[in-house]
Amino acid sequence: MIKKHFNLQITLLVIASMIWCLQAVVILIFRNRLGTALPAQFYFNGIVGYWFHYQEKIIIPGILFLGILHIGGLLLSWFLPNFLKILPLIKISINQVTLIKKLIFCWIESLSWLICWYFFEYNQYLAVIMLVINLVYLLILISTISYFSFSKIKLTRK
Repeated sequence: MIKKHFNLQITLLVIASMIWCLQAVVILIFRNRLGTALPAQFYFNGIVGYWFHYQEKIIIPGILFLGILHIGGLLLSWFLPNFLKILPLIKISINQVTLIKKLIFCWIESLSWLICWYFFEYNQYLAVIMLVINLVYLLILISTISYFSFSKIKLTRK
């Protein structure tokens, strides 16, 4: 069982690294269209709250920012489900933790592509797409966790 979870973590690490490398290649190929402002704070609805402004194109800062995002997503997907297991109201099993890890990982990875797109262009359509991605994954996560938690509770009639 531990080997299975270790294999999942290694798999997620390899996928995140491959996506990061692919995003770096996209940034390098389209560097002429790259902006000089790096989004630093995102709100849930997709609007950027703070930008770092640079004198040159954000090639290296953009690649590093995406790398940090992937590392943060991996850490979140590895440790948040285990934290949820110790909460008294949420009762989930090991297999369900694996599903929640995969959902969190997919959420962060889908947002990383959108953030990569923010480097090239920022408009209201991107904010709407980020809002939709956040809402969909949040609803899936909440419904999954609540289903697993409440399916363990046995309601009996007297």
